[in-house]
Amino acid sequence: MRDKVSFQRKTKVSDGGGGHEITWVVIAKVSGRLSLEKGGERVQAGRIEAPVSGVLVVRYSSDIAGLTSEDKAVIDDIDYNIKGQPVNRDRRKRELEMTVERGVAV
Repeated sequence: MRDKVSFQRKTKVSDGGGGHEITWVVIAKVSGRLSLEKGGERVQAGRIEAPVSGVLVVRYSSDIAGLTSEDKAVIDDIDYNIKGQPVNRDRRKRELEMTVERGVAV
């Protein structure tokens, strides 16, 4: 597995003035294998966007098994939205597979 993947989760952090701000916090750094599929262009707010989806496979970890669509994967400094929850295809806790998408607002 050659891709370096950082999984991140939105977290409330104190802003020091009695309030809070939302920031992304790294919950795991792993190696993975990203296979991208062809994307289709679409018009969004008067602009042409080209979302790209793919399948990301990583080694099993309890931290990663708990990911949701509220989390994201960062690969080569590109944010990928996670679609659904990771799937343990062989049910042997070896690898987790998930669908990811870039170029689309969350």
